[in-house]
Amino acid sequence: MERTKYRLTIIRPQMISMLFMIINITYYFSLVKTGDVKDSDFMIRSGALYVSGIVENREYYRFLTSSIMHFSLFHLVVNMISLYCVGNYVESHLGHGKFLVLYLCTSIGSSIFSFFD
Repeated sequence: MERTKYRLTIIRPQMISMLFMIINITYYFSLVKTGDVKDSDFMIRSGALYVSGIVENREYYRFLTSSIMHFSLFHLVVNMISLYCVGNYVESHLGHGKFLVLYLCTSIGSSIFSFFD
């Protein structure tokens, strides 16, 4: 019986994945510094997805800002590990431009689907 050998492949950090990791981490710690990320009112004022803000005030930026908001350090860490592992892999195969478009479309798309929930 032949034994299958598995090789651990380390994918070097990709430019767009790292950029979005920096944006997410910076935004989280700027929110922590200025308020309480567990306070929903503070997070709504800071750009969280909020139906009334979008419908009544046409605050469409919330579709994008809500995708970089994290309500706890654990939430941030898990998402950044996922972005590092999956994002770097996908970006290395798609290229920087296609990955950027994919990242932005899925970020905004997931916010839009959440909006209708």
